[in-house]
Amino acid sequence: MLFKYDKKYYGYSVITDGNYFYLNDEEKSAGIYTVFTSDGKQINTVKMPFSIGTTAYDKSFIIRLMNDRELRLIDKNGIESSKEMKSELLYTFKNVVVS
Repeated sequence: MLFKYDKKYYGYSVITDGNYFYLNDEEKSAGIYTVFTSDGKQINTVKMPFSIGTTAYDKSFIIRLMNDRELRLIDKNGIESSKEMKSELLYTFKNVVVS
């Protein structure tokens, strides 16, 4: 076991990017994530601009394809203290046919 967390998080989705664990209950609080360090220390509860369950991660960023044409980026700088993270447009795919 990596770490033991409070039973109140039972049933939450658990996502990791290698640096942090993000716990979320989409039914009760969509977009709100409780953030833990890799050793289990809870460091923040933060609102994300989109679901981060099916995204790409690295040490500094979270990237998600939105609407089949936009790559949106969250800079994780401030993840330990911000109450709400913002995303910015990274790239727009042109001439995409969405069916």
